[in-house]
Formats: sequence, structure tokens, C-alpha cells
Amino acid sequence: MAHKRTLNERRLTKRQVQELISSGARPRPDLSVALEPTSLQPRVYELEGDRYLLVFGEQIPGLGGKSDIYAADAFRRFVDWIAKVDEDAKHGRHGSVADWAHYSALKHRLIANIDTLIAQLGSTMSQTTDKLDFSYQSLDVVSAYVEGIGVARAQQEIYDHLVAYVGEVLRLRIRGHWQVNNNSPWQPYPYLVGAMHDPVMPINVVCQELSGLDPVRPEGPPQYGVKFERRLTGIMQYRDRAGFPQEVSWKETASLRRTDVARSAFAIQRSRFTDFECQLRSRTNFCATFKKL
Repeated sequence: MAHKRTLNERRLTKRQVQELISSGARPRPDLSVALEPTSLQPRVYELEGDRYLLVFGEQIPGLGGKSDIYAADAFRRFVDWIAKVDEDAKHGRHGSVADWAHYSALKHRLIANIDTLIAQLGSTMSQTTDKLDFSYQSLDVVSAYVEGIGVARAQQEIYDHLVAYVGEVLRLRIRGHWQVNNNSPWQPYPYLVGAMHDPVMPINVVCQELSGLDPVRPEGPPQYGVKFERRLTGIMQYRDRAGFPQEVSWKETASLRRTDVARSAFAIQRSRFTDFECQLRSRTNFCATFKKL
């Protein structure tokens, strides 16, 4: 199930928005300015109960004047995420590899230092080897530590360590080995290869979890495991013509109509984000610079 960040079940109408504003909502022009890169021209108000009201600009088709309500923590994370994406775009950091390379001390030499990095991670976290046992459950321990020190500090201090540990968890799962992609036009990077699997990118996993948009890995181990099982075993989800979710292997997709697969990919991707984020990502291509919109 998609992680829902808005507190309202349905988007607020213009009338509901005006009633809320009239009831004492406090304008927050500082936060409105912070969201300018989204091109959605939003107005932000602070509500009682540690909540924020985000009103879409009148010029946005289908959304103008309507609103969503966010819990304070989720909204602040969203504002910080916008700032990070904008900053990354200004410096040409597009995608997970560029994000990792910016913080990485070892770069492509990471795979020669896997054991050292994992030992250092355990020492830094003050965890014994029985806690960091390379199980999916052990990732909860790592996630709790990252959430405790904050994403910004984790990026600066243990990005390589996280890639190494998450990579080892996945490598053991797929019975694979590390390689370095030296054909990248930007930066050589480590990844995993398994005989029965497509290439696996630990960097992608860590980058996503360090985005700051959500608490680090908010889903529990069972869901986390299922998510990786689908990725690593070549299982994809699609929606049939009646709209019901189905699962097939990548090889079996050849028997599906191309329109079914395309429609399903959009539906699944959209289910992962709120409407606001979908609007934002479709306008920015996620990591493209907001300033060029």
C-alpha cells in the first residue's frame, strides 16, 4: 500500500480551503517561497495541531485553489527534500550514482574495502556482529541508527558504509558478486551481478532511503523483503484490463500487450506517491532542475 502523507482523505475543495483560512490559519510565506521551485505556485498556512495547509496556485489546471493538509513532520521533510533536489540539480547531480559519488570517499574502490567498511559501521553503531548478520531484519537496526543521527550526517559520514552493508545483504540473497561499471560516462560505480538476476544496484537502495522524504525505511521487514523479492527474482506487477493487480516474470511480459504493461507501469509508479508528488515529479522528471520549468 502506498505511504499516504496527507491527513485529508480527499483533496480539499476551494470552499473548504477558504473556511479553514478564515478560521485562523496562519500564513507562512517563508514556506511558500521554499516551495517555489515546484512551479505549483503554492501558498502555505500553519494550522492548529501541528499541521500545514498547502494550497495550489490558481494557475494550475485542475488543482488551482484546492489543498492538502500535512502533518508537520511530513511537510518539513517534503520542504527539505525539495531544497535537496533543487541543490543537486544546480550542481549537476542527477540520479543515485551522482548522489553517491558526491559523498563517497572511496568511489569505485569501495568493493576492495567491503569488509573494512562493514566493520567500521558496526563500530560506529556500537553493534555486535550478531545484530549485523546480513539479514533483512538487520537492516532495521541500521535504519534506526540512520534515522537517529539524521540523513544529512549519514550522507556525510557513512554513505559508503551503507552501500557496502546493504550490498552484502543483497549479494548473499542473489548469490552474486561485486563488479565496477567502468563504462559509465560520469563516474565508475559498484554494483552486483548474479547468475540468475539482472544487475542489482545497492546505491539505488541507499540513495532512495537517504532522500529524507520519508523516515528511513518506514515499512517493516516483511514488506521490505517482498519488495526486494520482486526486484531480485525478476517479478513485476501489472494491472490487467479490469484493473486488478497481477504478477508475472519479466520473460512472461512478452505475452502481454504493450499497452497493458505501459499502463501498469504508470499505475504502479503513481501508487507510490501522493498526487502532489506525482504532479511534481511529472513536471520535473524527478531530478531535473526545477528552475528550468
